[in-house]
Amino acid sequence: MASISKQEMNEIKKNAQSLQKMDKGIADIVVKKQTTENEIRMNYKKLQGVQTEQLLAAMEIDKININKDGIRVATLKNAGIENILQVSKMTTMQLKSIEGIGDASAEKIESNAKILRMSVENQAQVNLTADNPGAEMMTILRALYFLIQRDEILKQAQALYNSCHNTIQASVPKVQIMSGSLKWMFASKQNKTVAEEAGKAINEIATGEFGKNAQGVIDSYKRMPIESDYLGAFRQNSAPFYAMLEAVMGDAMAKPVDSSLSALPEELLQSIENFPLETGSLKATLRRYQTFGTKYILHQERVLLGDEMGLGKTMQALAAFCHLAATGARHFLVVCPLSVVVNWKREVESQTGLAAIEVYGDNRAMEMSLWAAQGGVAITSFETLNKLPIPAIVDLQLMVVDEAHYVKNPQAQRTKSVMAAAERAKRVLFMSGTPLENKVEEMEFLIQCLQPQVAEKIKDLKQLVHAEDFRKAIAPVYLRRVREDVLKELPELVEKEQWGLMNQDEMNAYKDALVNGSFMAVRQVSWQLSDMAKSTKAQRLKEICEEAREGGRKLIIFSFFKDVLSKVSTMLGEYCIGVIDGSVPASERQGMIDKLKEAPAGSALVCQIQAGGVGLNIQAASVVVFCEPQIKPSLETQAVARAYRMGQSQSVLVHRLLMDDTVDERVMEILKQKSQLFDSFADESVIGEMDTQINENAVMKSIIEEEKKRLGLVGETESGVTVEQGKEL
Repeated sequence: MASISKQEMNEIKKNAQSLQKMDKGIADIVVKKQTTENEIRMNYKKLQGVQTEQLLAAMEIDKININKDGIRVATLKNAGIENILQVSKMTTMQLKSIEGIGDASAEKIESNAKILRMSVENQAQVNLTADNPGAEMMTILRALYFLIQRDEILKQAQALYNSCHNTIQASVPKVQIMSGSLKWMFASKQNKTVAEEAGKAINEIATGEFGKNAQGVIDSYKRMPIESDYLGAFRQNSAPFYAMLEAVMGDAMAKPVDSSLSALPEELLQSIENFPLETGSLKATLRRYQTFGTKYILHQERVLLGDEMGLGKTMQALAAFCHLAATGARHFLVVCPLSVVVNWKREVESQTGLAAIEVYGDNRAMEMSLWAAQGGVAITSFETLNKLPIPAIVDLQLMVVDEAHYVKNPQAQRTKSVMAAAERAKRVLFMSGTPLENKVEEMEFLIQCLQPQVAEKIKDLKQLVHAEDFRKAIAPVYLRRVREDVLKELPELVEKEQWGLMNQDEMNAYKDALVNGSFMAVRQVSWQLSDMAKSTKAQRLKEICEEAREGGRKLIIFSFFKDVLSKVSTMLGEYCIGVIDGSVPASERQGMIDKLKEAPAGSALVCQIQAGGVGLNIQAASVVVFCEPQIKPSLETQAVARAYRMGQSQSVLVHRLLMDDTVDERVMEILKQKSQLFDSFADESVIGEMDTQINENAVMKSIIEEEKKRLGLVGETESGVTVEQGKEL
């Protein structure tokens, strides 16, 4: 081997010193990450142990007879043993000392108690809380916040450490003989050869990714301020905390039972689980069920993701974008209601490293051309897609259709334009938490759009007797998870029907609306009055707002009617953050949501239900109020899901303002009927062959006539019922 020059030796020595210093800095970051993770695991296990003992204490001693083993429970009770916790802490000798318990019984009792404890330990779920947290919980929340805030830096440090630490540690000592000319002169030929090889490795690292980036990562880590308001961050959005907790705990954390996967054939399930997911440009941490959902989307290519609202369908779509981008894909498209275009753009920019461009409005042609040339995630509305086709040069790798139930009508122009675009896409993802609103055939049509061969298989499987076969048939195209299956940490959802009695003023206004035959006016019972001091609903709303203020909560108040929104906002005064209706641009809607986060308790966002009830994330609010019942249960479900979703840390209170002996009662009956329809079919991934088309005009007319007859108003007018359906006010 050629002799190494003095200049080369000096360069190696310089690089070795620099690398050794940077390696220590990177190693310190990695150790801090590991120490923090261990701190979380230790304290979580402590809390899990406390919960396990609480559950065992609540388990009556009768449960000790797991397999009807003939254990004399009465004997244990006579000895003062009332629950499984007590017996699980007893030794065999202690059990034997109880009169009537022999050797065999003592061993069986001890064995069964261990089995029960193990079962409870495996199922114990620790819910994070910022309300009066103990020392262990405080430590967990603080540590999780540290990992969340520094997630990107910690990942970079870990990658640099994994790639070069061992080589640096092995190589630096080997070049020590270059530190002085005498050392080098008297070194053996073999040691010189080893030193030169180590020097090459050091120079390669110094000029590679480690040498270029390590000091920057160390400096960024040092510059990052130490955040102290981790409790406030958790209250504002708990989702990142739970996602990070799952990532840290892994299999040591109790796994929710996802019953939705039972319909997937084992071979398909395993194939999806084994899909190699790459989410390098995703800034967020996925939950387990979201990881599976993302793999499902990519593996199956054309699917309907029907996860219940609030479970993060958007995040799974973003993760799919990131995976495809990592494999070289450049063009992705989101089609959604105009009201959530801005929200999608913000999510893409905040949660991924991908470029996002809004394509709508006067500059849509230029924006579409820019996306075609540069790539990234284009976000457009259904209406824009009608007018502006995708450029021919675009290789569309994944098209996402948010609120896919908007394209349930095959004759509608928006449906035709979406289908035309879908033909250009290699992968298509329909997303809808309510794939069925009125007709069971709606969901079948969505499946037909995605995988016609699956739709063909289910034609003869629509009866309920074929439910199991139906679920298996649609498993390749339809995936739905519900909150209680996968989000055990969600706080309580409390729904209250607030019934009031009409006063004379309200009765007079109600009768006038009935005589005029206007269903829309009839639905505004109690709100028609000009003086809100006389409105029963308005006064109850005022009380709810005061209760929220005292309880440290914020509100979202929904109505279908613009007049009601105006009256409510006036009544709230300075506590009204803003009014969202169909006339408010998407960018302003998001601004109001941001303002609500910083507003004081008792503040409210007042929303027209079709404009503010879809696609927005409003976890800052934990009280939801409906000024009147809606005709479609999906409208209410979507509206509640604005607040009751992943990231919500407070219990959510839902109030429905209703008037006794009015149209509100009949509408509530319709809501319950339609909810049962969805629960029976879409929620279980089963479509029934039944006539569910509800002629809403006829129903509304019938309600008007029934009310008029009940109140003795028949014959007062010959006018027909006036109805405005589906309008965004």
